[in-house]
Amino acid sequence: MKHRVKIKKFGHGIDANRMLFRKLMLNFLQNAKLTTTISKAKALKSALERVISKSRVKTESNKNYLLKFFPKRVVFDVMFDQVGPAFPKLTGGYVRVVRLSERVTDGAMIGRVEWAHPVVIKWIKEEKAVAKKSAAKTKAPEEKKVKPETKKVEKVQTK
Repeated sequence: MKHRVKIKKFGHGIDANRMLFRKLMLNFLQNAKLTTTISKAKALKSALERVISKSRVKTESNKNYLLKFFPKRVVFDVMFDQVGPAFPKLTGGYVRVVRLSERVTDGAMIGRVEWAHPVVIKWIKEEKAVAKKSAAKTKAPEEKKVKPETKKVEKVQTK
């Protein structure tokens, strides 16, 4: 019996479900919104609420908890530096699920996960990419080294 068990299980297996939530959370943080099925959106909301509340205070246990979901250092730093400080006094309700419509192909209910309060995340990776592009444009094109042409020596016929 499933009395008082709130965990939503998806039929992909434990590892695949963990990776699914990692990818959904990462996509949500990068785009500030995410469109998916209602069941995934509800499960994602509870996982995001836990992660965001852990990112408010930078302790060793909270670092370890976040590393479980975000092994990349860039995302890990963004959570502690930008997302956590955006909610200093709130104890929950960071994201919301908005119902959209049914999907045409299979009739599944579609919903959008979005921030309940405006949060602007500035990614460090984007700054480096923009800096590289601008540096490449200002840099003068290098001249190609041309190999010296070899002269063909014709044999002169003697009479």
